[in-house]
Amino acid sequence: MHSESLIISTIFIALFLMLTALILSISKKIKFPYTVALLIVGFVVQFLFKYFHLETHLEISSDLIYFVLLPILLYESAFHINFHQFKLQFKSITFLATFGLLVAITTVAGLLSQFIGLGFWHGLLFGALISATDPIAVLAIFKELGAPKRLSLIAEGESMLNDATAVIIFRVIAGFVVTGKTFASTEIFKSFADFSYVFIGSLFFGFVLAYLTSMFISKIKNDELIETTMTLALALLSFLIAEHYFGLSGVITTVAAGITMGNLGRTKISIPVIHFMEKFWKYLGFLAISLVFFFTAFDLEFSILFKHPETTLLAILSVLIARAVSIYITFLITNNFSFFKNEPNVPLSWQHILNWGGLRGVIPLVLVYSLPDSYIYKEQFLVFTLATFLFTLLVNGLTIEKLLFFLKLHLPKKEEQIMQEEADIFSIQKAHQKVDSLPKDEFSPTVIHEVIRKMDHEEKKHKDKLEELAIPKDFEQSLHLEVLQIERQALNQLFNDQHINEAVFYTFQGEIDMQLDAIEYPDLYYGKNYQLGGQIPSKESFYNALHKVTRKIKIAPFLNSYFNNRKDNIIMDRLSLLQSRIVTSGEVIQYLEHITDLTKNKQINKIIKEIISEHEQYRLKNNFQIQEISREFPRLYREFETKTVETLAWL
Repeated sequence: MHSESLIISTIFIALFLMLTALILSISKKIKFPYTVALLIVGFVVQFLFKYFHLETHLEISSDLIYFVLLPILLYESAFHINFHQFKLQFKSITFLATFGLLVAITTVAGLLSQFIGLGFWHGLLFGALISATDPIAVLAIFKELGAPKRLSLIAEGESMLNDATAVIIFRVIAGFVVTGKTFASTEIFKSFADFSYVFIGSLFFGFVLAYLTSMFISKIKNDELIETTMTLALALLSFLIAEHYFGLSGVITTVAAGITMGNLGRTKISIPVIHFMEKFWKYLGFLAISLVFFFTAFDLEFSILFKHPETTLLAILSVLIARAVSIYITFLITNNFSFFKNEPNVPLSWQHILNWGGLRGVIPLVLVYSLPDSYIYKEQFLVFTLATFLFTLLVNGLTIEKLLFFLKLHLPKKEEQIMQEEADIFSIQKAHQKVDSLPKDEFSPTVIHEVIRKMDHEEKKHKDKLEELAIPKDFEQSLHLEVLQIERQALNQLFNDQHINEAVFYTFQGEIDMQLDAIEYPDLYYGKNYQLGGQIPSKESFYNALHKVTRKIKIAPFLNSYFNNRKDNIIMDRLSLLQSRIVTSGEVIQYLEHITDLTKNKQINKIIKEIISEHEQYRLKNNFQIQEISREFPRLYREFETKTVETLAWL
């Protein structure tokens, strides 16, 4: 006989999944934050269950959130972080997630001690648990409205790092406040040593686990089920093992594992599997968010928020003030001190968005529930946390879009709009070709003519928009960005087809990354010998590498065999790099020749021809360097040619 409670629970889960799909669909249509919609629906469902006296035995424990759903959310966010872009703003983000976090914590403690008479150390404990941010709703709005990508990177990077540091600081402070230990200097020093061990150890442990997983995945070819399952196991195990067995931070370990797998490990995974993996993690993240936000509202005893409304409002105000103080002080320092001069400044308008976008999410809820029941302020902190959680989601989350509009940060860059118009035109032209190839005896000529007429009208509309946007400077910028995208796609294909090895892939990818930075942040790269045509000088570094090897051979002749092998590898990689540049430039030229058909603007066509000429010269230059190496190292060049012919012709 079937258990009635199991049947009811299964029905509830099925209805919950249908409900989340419906909420997501509606929220997209009306452009309303999905997470906020989940909270509202959660409250409504709770009311209906109580009104009709319905019961369900389903609940989500804090352990399930902490050890299962949280690692999934952390890994999913970290996996999509481009480490090169993250590194570009690394010092500023790290400073915000450490110094800025400490400023926020102490400000909360100071304000609560003044406003409601809470002890300073207890205030520090609440400040530590409430200062971890969760920008999921804000990032969704950023993406939808076309907000600056670097602003999204700062928001996401800060959230990941301050989640980690907030958890560790919370543990340290809780070790004194909850247990009643005295704040002796020896104890504080010991806690600082523990903090350092946990932080550094967690980073290292996460990297090692991800690296070992990537090595295992590299042995499996094009099996999306096995490879994706391994990443899920990595996310869950890295958190659990670090937290439960080694006394490390599961948050930092999982974030480190996700970033490592998303960058270093990505090269071990074939392109089709990567696409499947990204969709899988996107869906898993969607489910995890849905569960956390819905059940937070569904299980919440709403009445506790109104026990001491004045005190609760003061706590919310303290958190908002502390967030503002930490943001503006942090970026006042990073924008003006020489230590941060090699990173782009963060404009004041962005600071306003980062301040107001500091929503609270899963981690503060988990931390407050983790406090022992015997702790005198647990219930009060629970009220403060839930109130802040709801306020930031319902007030900040619903008004951040208006702030973006007010500050005019919702508009994508002109070059991005140009690229989108070009993509739309090519898509229409491709569809046009498909319609033209349809069998004329199977479809009515009138219908085909009508469809083609609509396509022509749509194509003209996009071409007119392109002409309107095509100011020479913006158009040239967009072309350079497109060129880099094409080179990156061609490079990924070469690597995926095993025409180039990992060393060549990383070298070329690094050149493209630096070139992209040079275009997007010219103030940082001015005078650093980065050229706009997509060429990064590297001939000198190649010969420097050879020179170092030769010098070591002279110093240590007994290592002659080892260094000669290394020298051969350097030359072969150099030949492979030069050849891959020729291939990617060929792809660029082919694309640019297609672009000339999109506009009749003479100035624009002149720019296109100039960029084509740059890449033709670039191909000649790389060909010339190949010939130089072939004359200098004929045996290795012959080996390279043989290997190339055996795999597949490059051109």
